[in-house]
Amino acid sequence: QAIAAAYKIFAICYSNRDKAEELLLEMKGIWSSIMVDWVRTDVGYYFVGDIAKIDKPLAVIWLDHISTEEKNRVSMSRDFTLVLNQILNLLVRCYGSLASDDLDLNDADFLRVAKLINSAPVIQDRMSLWCDLGLRFYFFGKRSISKRICETYVLKFFDESFVNNEYIEESLILDAAPLLFLTHNASAILRIEKISQQSRRDRAKGNVCKVLLRKQSDSDAYRTPDNWEYDLTNDDAATIVSILQTMTMDSLIFHIIREMTASLVAKRNVNLIRRNQVADFLLSLEKIVDRTLPDSNNIRHDGFKLAAIAHRYKARMTLGLTVTKEQWVLLYAQARNISNISDRAIVTTFVSVCARPKTIIFFPTWLSDVKNDL
Repeated sequence: QAIAAAYKIFAICYSNRDKAEELLLEMKGIWSSIMVDWVRTDVGYYFVGDIAKIDKPLAVIWLDHISTEEKNRVSMSRDFTLVLNQILNLLVRCYGSLASDDLDLNDADFLRVAKLINSAPVIQDRMSLWCDLGLRFYFFGKRSISKRICETYVLKFFDESFVNNEYIEESLILDAAPLLFLTHNASAILRIEKISQQSRRDRAKGNVCKVLLRKQSDSDAYRTPDNWEYDLTNDDAATIVSILQTMTMDSLIFHIIREMTASLVAKRNVNLIRRNQVADFLLSLEKIVDRTLPDSNNIRHDGFKLAAIAHRYKARMTLGLTVTKEQWVLLYAQARNISNISDRAIVTTFVSVCARPKTIIFFPTWLSDVKNDL
């Protein structure tokens, strides 16, 4: 679309045919490299409609070419693709739960499943399905099978040529990051660092942390616990801390810290992580918050930092560690100093709720303060 707009500018405003022809040649290369047939057709028709306003003969040539390709196309339509993907998602969920522990990847049933997954016309859908199946096997204790799926099917996606499709390659890395991290750690780190934008690299790392907490694929339906408590082992916690140390996106860091602090002190994990280890992890999270927040590339005020500190204080109190009234009062005062009114109300509420049951004693005016903000 950008090239079509540039083509019109050079062809009309500057009468620069050489530059216009150069853009047209680039357009042909990019258009032919679009990996999904129906997307390529839609983009082609958009180009025809746009160019017809200034160059009708060129639009007719493109229209004939696109129409011929569409008639000869044997791949699925957009609507059929959506229906097929829903069916394949159900297949993966059922097969991942029912397959035997000693599954052989040359087994006839598995090969039928593989053929069906590979029939999905959109490469991102195929990647998502293979990763979902691999993660299901991993969390059902079939980790050797999960690793073989990663090596045999998932890693081979990256053998494709992604010329003019670098964004799609990065999308595949985002989808594959959790399974790669769990079964092929070195490959995961290498590929995540290939992503061009820091925010997308953080999203990939955030996906890994989310899967480590939930113990299931991020694409699966999941009801988040009201108290943010998940099953958490010492190894999981250490891994999440090491990942957080490489992230910068404030919202992701806060959400992971909120869920991790609640999980560290949850009763369900008392026998999984020793008390002194929990204290060490909370100290590590404190250092991460002090070093990375606020994020200079996103929200400049201290809102996410203060909210993360509040959740860490709450975890310390649950653990029986000291958090003084003065620390809570200072945190509340800092929340009230946030200039953005809506953010101030939200952060004030976070601090007040985390301080329970001492909220009314520490901040007697918190409810009226929030009401005034709203």
